[in-house]
Amino acid sequence: MSRILIAHATVGGGHTTAAQALAEACARRGLAPVLCDYDELIPAWQRGPVQALYRWSLGHAPALWRAYYRHTNRPAATAATRLLARTGVAAAAAVLDRVQPVAILSTFSGAAALFGAARGPATPHIVVATDLAPHRHWLRAGVDRYCVPAAASASALYALGARREQVIVTGLPVRAAFAAPAASERAAAQARVRAWLGLDARPIVVVAAGAEPTPRAQRVVDALARLATRAQLVICHPARVPALAPGVAARVVGTTDRFAELLIAADAVVGKAGGATVAEVCALGRPLVVVDPYPGQEEDNAAWLASHGAAVVAAGPATAAAALAAILTQPGLAHRLATTAARLGRPRAADAVVGLTLAELARAASAHPLAA
Repeated sequence: MSRILIAHATVGGGHTTAAQALAEACARRGLAPVLCDYDELIPAWQRGPVQALYRWSLGHAPALWRAYYRHTNRPAATAATRLLARTGVAAAAAVLDRVQPVAILSTFSGAAALFGAARGPATPHIVVATDLAPHRHWLRAGVDRYCVPAAASASALYALGARREQVIVTGLPVRAAFAAPAASERAAAQARVRAWLGLDARPIVVVAAGAEPTPRAQRVVDALARLATRAQLVICHPARVPALAPGVAARVVGTTDRFAELLIAADAVVGKAGGATVAEVCALGRPLVVVDPYPGQEEDNAAWLASHGAAVVAAGPATAAAALAAILTQPGLAHRLATTAARLGRPRAADAVVGLTLAELARAASAHPLAA
C-alpha cells in the first residue's frame, strides 16, 4: 500500500486537525497515511524557547507577536526564517528514509521547509495552508503545489511571490464528521447531546475558547455567564464557571472527542478564529461569534469571515455576549449567518487535496519513470 507522509505540528491544534482529516481521506482512497510531528524533528533549543515566546506573547504582549507577524510577511524571507528553516532537515531526511513515502503533505509551514529541503525530486510535496490569509512563512522551496482555503488565500500567496500554477483552492481539510448534516441528523445530534449533558430545551451554545486555560478565555466565559437571554453553554475549555444569570446553564466538557457532535447540535458557536474552527463551523453552517482572536493569523481569519457576513466579530467579551443574545433571539439573523457560513464551507476539502496528490503522483511518474 502506498504511504503518504503527512507532516503537521502540535503547536496550534489546527495543523494536527487538518492532518487527521487528510489521513482519513487517504484511507478512503486506499492509501496508507503516516503522520509526522514537526516538533519531534527540531532540536530542543529551538522548540522550547520559540514556543514559549510565542505563547507568552499571545498571553501577555499580543502587540509584540502582531508586529513580528506583520513585519515578516513580505516576499523576501528574513534571516530568522532562513535560519530556522535549516534546523531539522537531517531529521526530516531520516523520516523519509524510514517511511519511503510516495508523496508528502505538509500542514505546517515549518514542516514544509524541512521536507521541502529533504525530499527527492520524484516525491511530490504538497503544502496545505491552514490560514485564510497565508503568511510568507508558508512559501518554501521544494514545494510542488499549495492547497489553500479560499480564493483570497490564493491572492495572498500570489502577492508574496507564489506562481499561479502552484496554488489550488481546495478549502481547508475537515474530518468526515464535520460534513454538513441533514436536518433530521441535526435533530438526532441535539437529542444525544441533551441526554449526554443533561440539557433541556433551551438553545445550545458551544463555547470553543481554546484548549489551554488562559485569562483571555476566562473573561469570555465570565461575560457569557451573564447572558441576557436563556441558553445553555457547553464550554469546550478548562474554564471556571462563575455565577450564572437567570435562565443560563453551563456544562464544562473541556477537550472532547465529541466536538463534531457538539457543533452539529449547536444553535450558535462562540470562539476564536483558528483555521480549523472556521473551517468546521462553515462546513456545518453554524452561526458564529468570533471573540478575542489571536493577533496575526486569527485576526486575518476573522476579517475574512466578517467580509463575507459569515460571522459576527466582537470587539470583546461583553460585545460577544450581546451578539450572542441577538443571534438567539433573532431567527432571521441566525439563519443568515448559518446560510452564509454554509455557502463558504468546503466539507470535502480533504478529498480534494488527496485527489490532487494522486494527480501529482501520476505527473511525477511520467516525469521520473525510473523512480516510479
